[in-house]
Amino acid sequence: MLKIIFYLFLMCLSMSTQASEKSFYLSLNKASVVQPITTGECAPLPSNETLSAQTHLRTLQEWQRYCVYIPVELNDNAPLGTRLDLIFLGSAKVYWDGEWLANKGVPGHNRSQEQVGPISHSVLLASGQTSAGLHWLALDLSTQHHESDFHTLFYGIALTNHQFTLKTNHIVPLMLIGAMILLATCFAFLFFRYQRSLSYLAFSCLCLMSAFIIALELIKFYWSYPWNLHLWRLRIILVSVILAGVCLVSFYASFFQSKYLKYWLAGTLALNLLTVLTVKSFDMSNYVVFISSLLNSALISLLALKKQAQAKAHLLMLASGIAAMFLIPMSFIDTWFAALFSVIALVNLYALIGHFNLQRQAALKKSQLEAELLRRNLQPHFLMNSLTLICEWIETSPKQAIGLVEQLSEEFRILDKMSAQTWVSLEDEIALCQMHFSIMQKRQQKALSLTIDVPATRYYLPPAIIHTVIENAFSHNRIKAGDSFEITASEQNNRLKLCVKTPYRQRKHQGQGTGSAYIHSRLQQCFDYDYEFESVQQDTIWLSTFLIPLQKQIPE
Repeated sequence: MLKIIFYLFLMCLSMSTQASEKSFYLSLNKASVVQPITTGECAPLPSNETLSAQTHLRTLQEWQRYCVYIPVELNDNAPLGTRLDLIFLGSAKVYWDGEWLANKGVPGHNRSQEQVGPISHSVLLASGQTSAGLHWLALDLSTQHHESDFHTLFYGIALTNHQFTLKTNHIVPLMLIGAMILLATCFAFLFFRYQRSLSYLAFSCLCLMSAFIIALELIKFYWSYPWNLHLWRLRIILVSVILAGVCLVSFYASFFQSKYLKYWLAGTLALNLLTVLTVKSFDMSNYVVFISSLLNSALISLLALKKQAQAKAHLLMLASGIAAMFLIPMSFIDTWFAALFSVIALVNLYALIGHFNLQRQAALKKSQLEAELLRRNLQPHFLMNSLTLICEWIETSPKQAIGLVEQLSEEFRILDKMSAQTWVSLEDEIALCQMHFSIMQKRQQKALSLTIDVPATRYYLPPAIIHTVIENAFSHNRIKAGDSFEITASEQNNRLKLCVKTPYRQRKHQGQGTGSAYIHSRLQQCFDYDYEFESVQQDTIWLSTFLIPLQKQIPE
């Protein structure tokens, strides 16, 4: 798996959705004459009056018709196979040296007259048309089918080598699209069939959106779609980038178990909406949306740095992406935008594989804890003493014997149920403690008291951790009549504080620490290391204190 990730990473680094440097390339974007017309058609060659004013093709506007004249100066004969590439949002008749060359749609003075052509059009020029000297390119161009003010209508006109351009290799990005779709499918399967972890679903969506963004960048090389659809393509790209950014933030918030997942998502969506409403350029909107998603993800990683060792690698990777976007913003958007998304996806894949292995280990640990909980409560001396007392009471007090048997049965039933659970309510935990206290009080045949002071609010915690403290108090102490036990719970700085006071009298018997080990294992399973547990002697009292994150519902 690591080799696959390494190869995919190299594919990302080598990916570019633009053509490589041409063996022959001459841009025709600079010197040009743009003349609006309201009637008639354009002359195939410019007049002396027309040549008096030169403007840039970027001055083209919507709902107009223009005559465009571009001088083409060739110092040497252009290589065989040279073609003329035209990329702009408009329909045009194309003339070369006064002769009709091609149609890119049909220009018109209004929407009904104009026929939409492809966004890009290439015309192979004959060798005689590209000889050394001055040539004139004329465009009878109209822009009537625009839906709204688009700001940028012109993308480029150039002479370039036909044969070399056809060799442009898109195998790497196409393979990357396939890899992203495969990963998206795999983690969607894990989410629906293995574990409903939000990080799996977010990662699946991130891979899917990465593949979609790369495909949208590549589509222009394989389909010269009608130029009036270009606006919709850019809108789809913007929506895809927004969704990918939300998936990215969702992944990090869920992967690092942020308590503020909803706030991160709400903030990201609000910022994206503000960007769409205020930034007019699609490229700049994509830039702002993407960099804000990276910043939010980096901030989540930074906040998780103290608790999760993996956060450092993610933070460095995100910081590198942010730095690249600031240093080369336009080049980054055009060339490496989708590639960075793919790199992020692959780094996150590596992290998820590690997380998946940890979950498998946690599942194994959970099984061990289940067995440990049952084993600790089926200790031979506990059963022997209980059965001995039951035998005595069968002869002297049958009702008490039956009551003790029923309580033992109920405690074992509750423990069996809890052993398979990761979370139990504080109410159920207290009920278990009361059950065990009642059994031990009957076994000791002494007057003991148990005071419970907990809020009515429903809290959740790992199973049998308070029960273990109570059990240890009976197992490792000399209990006397009149001894008191106390369990209290309170909220403290958005955490749950549990205090268990039990009597303490030193005895020769020393425990093996299995009770304390069980408590720490259960707390680590639920809270990682985000908890405090202290068990200390205070004169004749043994005080056990838990300080754990507040859980008012069972975590997903």
